[in-house]
Amino acid sequence: MQLKANHVRAPPRPSRRRARSLKLAKKMLELDIGVLPVANGQAMVGIVSDRDIAIRGVARGMDPQRTAVREIMTQGRVHVPGER
Repeated sequence: MQLKANHVRAPPRPSRRRARSLKLAKKMLELDIGVLPVANGQAMVGIVSDRDIAIRGVARGMDPQRTAVREIMTQGRVHVPGER
């Protein structure tokens, strides 16, 4: 797969675990991405995806204006290997 230079951007800054899911959904929309890293201070603690917000949050009746990311995020380290 080849990427054009204008499609490559700097990774987004990590979001805080206490951030509200609606805020992160808007950030994903703005950046046209589906996943954001989540940090607790300087430590990476997981990711939150558009699916996490939709399925773990909204579909279960959680209010995205009040739901903290820590309640719906995918916890743990996520590693994506580079090209070989």
